[in-house]
Amino acid sequence: MGELKRTVPAEFGTKGERRIEDRTKTTVYRPILFETAELSGFCLLRDLSAGGMMGVVYTTLAAAQPITIEFHPDLGVPGMIAWSSDERVGVRFDADIDVAHTIALLGKTHAEGWIKRAPRLAMACEGEAVTADRTLPFRLHDISQRGARLELAGVRTGEEVSMRLAGLEPHKGLVRWVRDGNVGLNFLRPYGLEELARWAVSRQSR
Repeated sequence: MGELKRTVPAEFGTKGERRIEDRTKTTVYRPILFETAELSGFCLLRDLSAGGMMGVVYTTLAAAQPITIEFHPDLGVPGMIAWSSDERVGVRFDADIDVAHTIALLGKTHAEGWIKRAPRLAMACEGEAVTADRTLPFRLHDISQRGARLELAGVRTGEEVSMRLAGLEPHKGLVRWVRDGNVGLNFLRPYGLEELARWAVSRQSR
């Protein structure tokens, strides 16, 4: 988990930006997801308190619009964008959250147990999977910094595949599972959060 520190008061922004609340905040650098009526994407969580948060969304979002923050697949929190500046947003939650519980969820391991599962963003687009001797078409279902779920036929568990998506650097990965025409791919080297976040935004802007 990223470094945590306690500071007061919580303003979620620079001088002159709208104050969300005047309570203790927690600084924690972790990737999470956001969704508005028009866009969903990755966010770097920076500051968190019971009543709100500040994060980097790698795009420009209009203030005064509803937003849902997904800290974990089991914890989506609705709120309102209180301010937006330089690809950062301050969000006021509709209701207070349990900060300690939320931070615990952010650090929880899932699935394989030995690895912290990175936030997965649902994305639908076409790409190519390159194996040692074939190039196969696939449809992307979701993607994270560490892996992806593909609709892909013709590969086996344990096989190395290079995933190619327009606008994104090709990444090699290992097929972790194959089930009902879907494939789980774990990248040998994770994507950088900013690179993946900007790509996801650009795909939805087309």
